[in-house]
Amino acid sequence: MNYDKIGSFIQQKRKDKNLTQKQLAEKIGVTDRAISKWERGQGCPDVSILEVLSKELGCSILELLKGRKIENEVIPVTEADDYVRDSMNISKQVTKEKIISLFNKIIVASIIFIFVLLLYFNIVQIIYVNKEYTLSIDKETYKRVTEIVDSINNNLNIIEQYKGIYMEDDYDKIVENLHSCLDNIKNEKTYYYVLERKDIKYTVNDIFTYLETDEIISAQLDTTRILDKYSDDDLTSYYRDVITSGFLVSAYSADEFVTFTSYQYRINPFIDDNEFYHVENRELRHEIYKLENKLAQLEYMTELVIEVGDIHE
Repeated sequence: MNYDKIGSFIQQKRKDKNLTQKQLAEKIGVTDRAISKWERGQGCPDVSILEVLSKELGCSILELLKGRKIENEVIPVTEADDYVRDSMNISKQVTKEKIISLFNKIIVASIIFIFVLLLYFNIVQIIYVNKEYTLSIDKETYKRVTEIVDSINNNLNIIEQYKGIYMEDDYDKIVENLHSCLDNIKNEKTYYYVLERKDIKYTVNDIFTYLETDEIISAQLDTTRILDKYSDDDLTSYYRDVITSGFLVSAYSADEFVTFTSYQYRINPFIDDNEFYHVENRELRHEIYKLENKLAQLEYMTELVIEVGDIHE
């Protein structure tokens, strides 16, 4: 099948009918680009539109396929069959190429979409993780913390002046543990900012520096074991439960916060910026709450040491 001959024939018949490519395309339900492609010999009409095309051009289907006018000419049936068969094969090939082309476009579009989505996530991630926030320490927090610290120091002074009923080795270990707990708390960044009444400026990544493990737990538990030796009732069991559960909550908080700096976090371009601010301040305020809680536990421990050891001024 000669595409050039077919194209020239279609062009000639179209012009004979005084039709533009666009007009012919509208009549047979294709685009003018398809007509142009046929006339330039770069393709062949689909078998499904041969009949309507031949009617519009005023020729037979066989004339279209041969690319010339047939007058008083006997065409062998086998030759006619070959033309029709070729036309059908071409139609199938065109359909196959269209499907492949569509499939390729879908793949390319999917790749582009995934790339843009990942790029968006990374940009939001970078902006979100590196954005700086501020948390101010209020007067009430400062007052509560300083009052507890003063109470702890006062109790420590009493314990250091009077040994009570404790044996020398146990007494020395208790004092060492109490000072170790207080020193560890004072070394925490949160404690520094609260006592200095400074605004905490931080990014999401900075918050991990506040999610510190509780190094004081071993000293606390060691002290409760010593106190058990001097107490007839179970005064320290409740305290052990409190500090253990506090440690587990702290560890869970640190683990949970990992999701806030990963793709697990619900990234939404339309979210109110204040919600991000609230999320981070909530986490940091939780650290301040934990600081107060640890100080309160230590204060209670010094009171237990005084009570169990029957220490009096």
